[in-house]
Amino acid sequence: MSTLILDRSDLELRLDGDALALYEPAGRRGTVPLKLLDRVVMQGGIKLDAGVLTKLAEAGIATLLLSKRHSKRVAIVLGLAHNDAGIRLAQSRRVFDPDWCAAWATRQVRAKTRAQIRLLKEALQTRPDCRKPLTDALTGLRAAEASLPLSQRGIEGYRRVGASSDFNADQHPPLFQRGAGGDFRTLELAQPLEKSPSIPLLKRGRPLSQTLSVASPVDEKSAFEKGESHFAIASLRGLEGAAARAYFQGLAALFPPSLEFSGRNRRPPRDPVNACLSLGYTLLHFDAVRACHLAGLDPLLGFYHRPSFGRESLACDLIEPLRPHLDRQVWHLFRDRTLRDDHFSRDGQACLLGKAGRAAFYQDYESHAAATRRLLLRQCRILAKHLKAEGAPWLADEEEENF
Repeated sequence: MSTLILDRSDLELRLDGDALALYEPAGRRGTVPLKLLDRVVMQGGIKLDAGVLTKLAEAGIATLLLSKRHSKRVAIVLGLAHNDAGIRLAQSRRVFDPDWCAAWATRQVRAKTRAQIRLLKEALQTRPDCRKPLTDALTGLRAAEASLPLSQRGIEGYRRVGASSDFNADQHPPLFQRGAGGDFRTLELAQPLEKSPSIPLLKRGRPLSQTLSVASPVDEKSAFEKGESHFAIASLRGLEGAAARAYFQGLAALFPPSLEFSGRNRRPPRDPVNACLSLGYTLLHFDAVRACHLAGLDPLLGFYHRPSFGRESLACDLIEPLRPHLDRQVWHLFRDRTLRDDHFSRDGQACLLGKAGRAAFYQDYESHAAATRRLLLRQCRILAKHLKAEGAPWLADEEEENF
């Protein structure tokens, strides 16, 4: 299965049975069988009717629509939704479990920090001329990693289960850790969840006045933010921010000064490196949203990135450990001169990647994406399987659904 990327304003898409037919002003260009596709990326003024999007969705093919010049995400069209409501019931409950969120967040940030360290260590071997900024950045990253909590109990912190000294976060970003026997072990639950008419959203054993009901969303948020784990996550964000500052100072040293890259900026990206990072993170986020959808998870309900209007917070959670891998790809594209200054243009403060540059970028992204997509889907399925067991008792019996 593959990705179809369409980045031409003179194209028109039509249906031809179980295939997409591509038309140019001069006539028919070719066809692509739907059975060969997993996803479609469309950028620019491509012409199509609603029937094309309907057919893609029916075939389970996800579609990402990007703006013509700025490569901003306009919309994502997914296929049929997963039918297991129990998964989403359990997921929504875990959003308000401080222990769960704190443990999840710690694992994601630790995996991301380790991946950043590995990238800069790799760069140090090939760029001895950048030894000072890279060494300083590694010192800051290691200090941030050392400050991450390893083992705490109950509401006071996070738990590690099944940790292995040879655990490789590059291959298995936690979320989940690989045990000695090769099996994946999930987070240890602070408290088991039980079927309850009121569905209390915090820890069992608290007075009734301290439990939360689904019917009072304002109180849920307030109570979560007063919990100790909220402050633990806030501290974790501070550590992640310190690690990011050190990391991007080291990463910036790998690019020539002519690119004017000094750190992360966006909306709009103001230099060629950030233009590529923004496009890459958009594609990576799209892959994470699709993986959530296929597994039956709600991509809007994250555990580290809190739910927010219009944001797929769980997808944001999932891609955090993968961002350094995308950073490496962008570095190599400029290092190998696959992307050059003449691939970019300016529109006010925004730096835009041109069509020729986008073609090179998309090709390189797809050459690395298969392993990332498998990992995202595997992690989502493991999480969904775990949540399905929690949510099953809350589902109505089949005979109750007859109407």
